Parts: sequence; C-alpha cells; structure tokens
Amino acid sequence: MPCALSINPAGPYIEAAYTGFVPFNELMHSRQSILTMARLQQLNKLLVDKRHIEGGHSLGDLFLLVNWLVLQQEAVAMREAVVIPVNPTLHQCCEFWETACTNRGLAVRIFDSGEQAVAWLTAAESTH
Repeated sequence: MPCALSINPAGPYIEAAYTGFVPFNELMHSRQSILTMARLQQLNKLLVDKRHIEGGHSLGDLFLLVNWLVLQQEAVAMREAVVIPVNPTLHQCCEFWETACTNRGLAVRIFDSGEQAVAWLTAAESTH
C-alpha cells in the first residue's frame, strides 16, 4: 500500500506516509481512511510525509480531491502539515495542494522538513 497510517501519541496527530507511485484511487482511499481515523480517534491534526512519493496523480486529481474534502466535516476542522518530496520535480504538486486547499478554507501548509511540519502542527491553534 502506498500510504501507511499511524497515530503519533505525542501530538497527538495522524501520520500518513506516502511512498512510490500513488494513483488517484489510492489517494482517495487513503484520504477516506484518514478521515475515518480522525473521526474515530477524535483527532484534528494530520502530518503527511511525501518525502518518498514518486507521483502517480495529476494536478487535476488533486483539484478533485480538494473539492471532495471541503464537503467532509472532519477535513474542514483539520490542520494538515505536508513534508514535501525529496524529488524537486514533485514540489509543484505540493505547492498546488497547499494553495488549492487554503483557497477553499482548509488549513494546509507545506514544509521542507519533518521538524518544521511537526512544530507548526503542534503549535497552539491559530488562524490558518
């Protein structure tokens, strides 16, 4: 599976680590699983590690996913920190994700390192 989900009790927050090629259907499935986990565990923070992702979906796919997410109660209430991929050619997808989500009212930020992402994610609640 291209996405491994876990709960970091120190946050607490959900961790989603993506690896390899992640086609749209897998991306959607992982997001559904994340929202289910958020609801069941009553968590509203998400760390998405995309350092080892290799692609597999398009900007259009991400746009469709954002449109779906804004209709999900758990997603609207969530803070999401994304660690960008090692491969610089994939940074555009993460930048698009951050912009599209932010424009739709979702609290999403991208970071170069896991430490920066966790610091923002676990900081006191603030406006987006």
